[in-house]
Amino acid sequence: MSDFREFWRNPNRKDGVFTFRSSAYTTIAELEYIAELLMEWIDKEDALTAEEFYLSKNIYPGVFHQWLKRCPILNEAWEICVERIGERRERKALKGELNASLVLATHALYNKKYRAWKREERKHAEEGSKQTIVVVRDKMPETPEVDCVKPEGND
Repeated sequence: MSDFREFWRNPNRKDGVFTFRSSAYTTIAELEYIAELLMEWIDKEDALTAEEFYLSKNIYPGVFHQWLKRCPILNEAWEICVERIGERRERKALKGELNASLVLATHALYNKKYRAWKREERKHAEEGSKQTIVVVRDKMPETPEVDCVKPEGND
């Protein structure tokens, strides 16, 4: 197809012909255009998972992740998309529109700060479990003040 923009705008063409786009034959210009489509999509759609974009374009997940490695512009657009979806999910959970416990379970996939915090928390928990705590009790000094104190209940 000569105009890749038309193809990527509507990969489910009316004639029903599905064209598989291999990662090796997709140009950087196409990938940059896909990044533009991704940014348009995240503004228009009320998506709750990031995978909805490439699945709606009939792109295999493995191929899409290869494209992310090849094109830094697409990778940046993807990171922005993931962050915005994470914010959307968190906001809906706070409003009660989504189950907050389900959102929390996947929150680390969408929020880098939360992921880093969980990693640090896990690291501190592992370090804490490896530490051995030794309690040393000193002998009470032999002084007149200590000798005059009698334990209660021994009358």
